Amino acid sequence: MSTTGLVPRPMVLRTFAVAYDTNYHVLPGGMARVAGSSDSLVITNRTGALAKDVWVVEAESVTPPLVLSPAFARSRRQATVLPRLTPRGAGSLYWTGRYSERAQSTARLLNVVENLVEDNLTRTDTPGHTAMVAMLVALTEVTAVRPGFAAGEPGSAERRANPLPLLRDLLLDPDLRGSLAHNALRMTRSAQEVREVLSLDTFGILNRLQTTLNEARALGEEVHIQDVASHAMEACLALSGLASESLIRDSIWAFLEAGRRMERAQLTVRLLRNSLAVERSPVAEALVTEGVLRVGDSLITYRRRMAAGVGSAIPAGEAVHLLTTDETNPRSVVFSLRRLLEALAQTYDPVIEGAVNAIIDRLVTIDTDESFLSRRVALFDLMADIESDLRGVSDLIEAAHFEQQPASRSFSVPEIGGWR
Repeated sequence: MSTTGLVPRPMVLRTFAVAYDTNYHVLPGGMARVAGSSDSLVITNRTGALAKDVWVVEAESVTPPLVLSPAFARSRRQATVLPRLTPRGAGSLYWTGRYSERAQSTARLLNVVENLVEDNLTRTDTPGHTAMVAMLVALTEVTAVRPGFAAGEPGSAERRANPLPLLRDLLLDPDLRGSLAHNALRMTRSAQEVREVLSLDTFGILNRLQTTLNEARALGEEVHIQDVASHAMEACLALSGLASESLIRDSIWAFLEAGRRMERAQLTVRLLRNSLAVERSPVAEALVTEGVLRVGDSLITYRRRMAAGVGSAIPAGEAVHLLTTDETNPRSVVFSLRRLLEALAQTYDPVIEGAVNAIIDRLVTIDTDESFLSRRVALFDLMADIESDLRGVSDLIEAAHFEQQPASRSFSVPEIGGWR
């Protein structure tokens, strides 16, 4: 409409439709955009086009337009926040979680082991030295870095006599599969593959972690292993807190959480199998038990329970219970597996659920007192079986949800050799 009346001009009419059930309902009216001049075929704001609502006036009563119920509107809003992940994206999130937990576990182990080395390296034929060797061997078995500290490996005696060079490599060598630096690098790369769905704070934490490791490498033999490991552990804890407190409980959170819980369960079982499932003298076992609980971030809870007379009277048995079947301990295997089921409930698979529940059912039947009063070979074998079952569950998750990639090798664990 001009100052002299109605005039013809090119116009674009935008209409709207609402998805409801299996159909689309076109709404009456819409929005019209009118060209700025009668001879303009380009209709944009830049060329002076005007935009106005279009109302449809009916001469008689008609069927009311579609009205969405509040419940339906809420369900539609909820549906819009659930991202559609590609198999590769889901796999990247899963492995970001796994490498985060793996880096944190390696940092905790290095902290405990280096502390034992510092106190007991020259005190041969003492319980402290026995405990130090036991935790060095556990470090080798958990990280699967070969050759390591395990008896029978070439050069193991020399490495036990001078463990610091290998400990530094396990901390800082990004090319050494199983090292903290390698895990941190793979975590960063996995996160970068899905950076569009992760908080920017995630990459601030990852960048600071890489800076810490780079600066530590520049120190060479002067590096303080416990300080660097503690900084790395804090970075991993910050990432866990970010995922827990900032991510909507959708498929992004689900696969990230599933990776963390699967990795924590596997690493805990592997640690227990190669530490407390082996018999030692009482004093050495007490030191190993404390070291394992420190790695499992459960030492304070253990001390409180023992002081209150709660739980097993056998310290190592109580530690195994706390880290395997305790339903209230976020670090226990059963707790992690239940959280794994909670995360994967968004992509329900009865085969995976059945396999996880079978492991839980087997774990909750463990009699820790009986295991420690008799020979521990049964506990060792059980932990080996549980670890194998957990690898089977991870294989099921990968086959059901992730894009398969050429085989690689990491941590010497078969199921990790598939997707990553």
